[in-house]
Amino acid sequence: MDPNADLTSRFLQLACGNWVTQMLHVAAELAIADHLAAAGPEGLTAEELAGCCGADGEALFRLLRGLASLGLFAESEKAPRRFVLTPLAELLRSDHPGSQRQFVRMLGGEHYDAWADLLHSVRTQESAFRHRYGEPVFTWYGKNPERGAIFDGAMTDFSRVETEGLLAAYDFSGLHHLIDVGGGRGGLAPGGRVLILEQVIAPGNAPAPGKLLDLNMLVMTEGGQERTPTEYGHLLERAGLRLSAIHPTPSPVAVVEAVAA
Repeated sequence: MDPNADLTSRFLQLACGNWVTQMLHVAAELAIADHLAAAGPEGLTAEELAGCCGADGEALFRLLRGLASLGLFAESEKAPRRFVLTPLAELLRSDHPGSQRQFVRMLGGEHYDAWADLLHSVRTQESAFRHRYGEPVFTWYGKNPERGAIFDGAMTDFSRVETEGLLAAYDFSGLHHLIDVGGGRGGLAPGGRVLILEQVIAPGNAPAPGKLLDLNMLVMTEGGQERTPTEYGHLLERAGLRLSAIHPTPSPVAVVEAVAA
């Protein structure tokens, strides 16, 4: 057996990640999981699904077969070309409490296009989105409200896990006033704290979503980034604050706690 076979397979899986992004994106756009949920446990054939979502039956079958190989949807062993939901595919349902459908729709659209210019961002540290679209992303969303609504939905999808992690990790019992600032300016009364819910990048080579999200910030925004604890300390100092603690949560984000300097 070729000792490099497994290594090559893993490498190719990484290299073809953009294929998977678009496969998920198309499934989300066509609302395949919603149609299968409505059909019940017997599922639907590729042709029946094609009629529901306006696709070509044979091409949709090939998409579903590919997604099923990744654990998203499953083809019936007793009835070929008939597909049902899997636990992973449930997350593509619009009505699932942990739905990620809007997040996938966002990733496969303008985000996907902008990532094609990652090389420009790495060479210049400029926004790839601005390079491709000619203006900052939130200006563009203002002019394209349909895509802006998908972005807002994606942020809601993503924040569900973050909120659960925050409530599990941080003790709010001693607080009398809790204000969601979100932006703008504010002042701290004595004993006040600022809580920042963000991904914090730890040192080392371990996998971490924040390391990839940081690249997305490079591609999509004008100077946004994810930060290490040291970088958060410097950022807070410039705002007249002091980093007092970082509270890990069960989700990918941490609670960065600051007080007046």
